[in-house]
Amino acid sequence: MIKITDWSKHQSYKDRRPPWIRFHRTILDNFEYQSMSADSRALLPMLWLLACEYEDPKAGIIELSVEKIAFRLRRPPAEISASLSELQVSDFIECNESVTKAYPIRNETVPPETEAEAEAEAETEAETTLSSKHDDAAQILNYLNSKRASDYKPTKSNIGLITARLNEGFSTEDIIRVIDNKIIEWGGSRKMEKYIRPSTLFNATKFSQYAGEPAQDAEDDFSWAMSREEAKAAKAANGPNVIDGDFKHA
Repeated sequence: MIKITDWSKHQSYKDRRPPWIRFHRTILDNFEYQSMSADSRALLPMLWLLACEYEDPKAGIIELSVEKIAFRLRRPPAEISASLSELQVSDFIECNESVTKAYPIRNETVPPETEAEAEAEAETEAETTLSSKHDDAAQILNYLNSKRASDYKPTKSNIGLITARLNEGFSTEDIIRVIDNKIIEWGGSRKMEKYIRPSTLFNATKFSQYAGEPAQDAEDDFSWAMSREEAKAAKAANGPNVIDGDFKHA
């Protein structure tokens, strides 16, 4: 077992297993750290990552043998063992001789993250997510424009419709499939092709229905389809060869 010395100075978490660690700039001027070998300096932040996996992230404990640490970090056990000894001498870690047996752990109060820190982290994550989805929405709109030779602008309303569907859990692939399906289905109809537009394709009411439809092959082209009005006009022009109420050519 290994315990990170002064864990609270390196990391500060509430009751959660963090996906990241903090690496303070002060380490640049830490004499003990910079006096160690390159292997030991490289190992220390890796130990911090491993300590974050412990069931209590506030404890700074690693319950792994030298062999398992070496395997996780893909380094030779002898190198890990030597670096652990150097880290212990430099007071960056505490461990027993075999790094396998439990040892007394001194009490250490870990100051929780301040409310401001937690809010800042949440805002950063939210901004990153929003930025990523905005980029995805812009690419989807560009795809629609490229398929239809249209010029829909990345306005707030157009991007907002696509981003809303992404926020509902639909993937970029789901939305692209809807575009492809509706181009095949509506593209040949003068009545329907005008609806191949963001306000219809990505509408909150209809999109889940569109997304549930199976992907259509290009050969399943509906360009032969006629609207009822078109069928009636064709019948009037060509006589009874066109069946009333049927959308197909005779």
